[in-house]
Amino acid sequence: MFPRLCAPDWWDDLDDASRLVHADVLTTRGDPRGEFILLQCTQPTAPRIAELWAAHHVQWLAEQGLPPLGWFVKGPGLSSAMHRVNSNFELWSVHFQRGHLTSLWAPRLDERLKRQLLDAGTVRHLELDDCDPDRFLETIRGFRLEGLGVGGPLPLSERRLEDLVASDEFVGLAELDFNAGTPFAEADARAMFILREAGRAPRLTRLRLEGTLTARPLRYLRELAWTRRLTHLDVSTSDAVEEVAPVLAHLPRLESISLSVFRSSPEVAQALLAHPTLRRARIRTNIPTPLPGSLAAQLEARFGPQALARL
Repeated sequence: MFPRLCAPDWWDDLDDASRLVHADVLTTRGDPRGEFILLQCTQPTAPRIAELWAAHHVQWLAEQGLPPLGWFVKGPGLSSAMHRVNSNFELWSVHFQRGHLTSLWAPRLDERLKRQLLDAGTVRHLELDDCDPDRFLETIRGFRLEGLGVGGPLPLSERRLEDLVASDEFVGLAELDFNAGTPFAEADARAMFILREAGRAPRLTRLRLEGTLTARPLRYLRELAWTRRLTHLDVSTSDAVEEVAPVLAHLPRLESISLSVFRSSPEVAQALLAHPTLRRARIRTNIPTPLPGSLAAQLEARFGPQALARL
């Protein structure tokens, strides 16, 4: 484990003073992680960060208690691993920010790994894709989370969802990634339940809805006052092209949107361009949608070539 040199609530500091003290102590000991923390705090685009991460990420992940899974680098401070279990592969991913493990995407957590992560006290985003639904809330309890991924192959039951939205862990969220599962009717019901109850989380501004969904959750989203504070929205639906413009009109603070639908339309492109605060947009479709040349050029100029992409 990395030495615990600061107070237990050090990650909540508004500045990096305690992290830089930590970095200085590590550097005097000849530990390269000191330089890594220093650079991530003071020069986050420095090429040296990638060099240090490539050289040491496997060791640093092992010292965090993560399993030896054949980790490979995805970017500075980002690593993933594909782990084969029987005939299936499991994806693990980690993100180090300002020198410390802040985000973990994993199939599940065993008690040993959970204790080690809680002791480190830096994980703020947690996503478990294959956790036992009956143990999900117990597994995340104790983490001071800003982001949470919920759902997967085994979606939570109605009772477990009720327990989740009533928990302190849920109320503190700023970001929620919810997989409503299948089939259509049940997935829609779970998504709409989460939309309604997410108003309990006053800091929630980033939302992702996945699963086998119809247009109903998007229509319901427009009925809820709390959703007007959303700044980031990512939704996958069967076909909700007619809902895009009304949703954009309902979200005055939106900065980024990603929608996965069967098809698009010129009206979608016009709604994207008309939104005053939107900085990033991507509409992924099954069916390519021809657009007038000038409209396509405007989309590419504002949002890049992937603003309208194929699924």
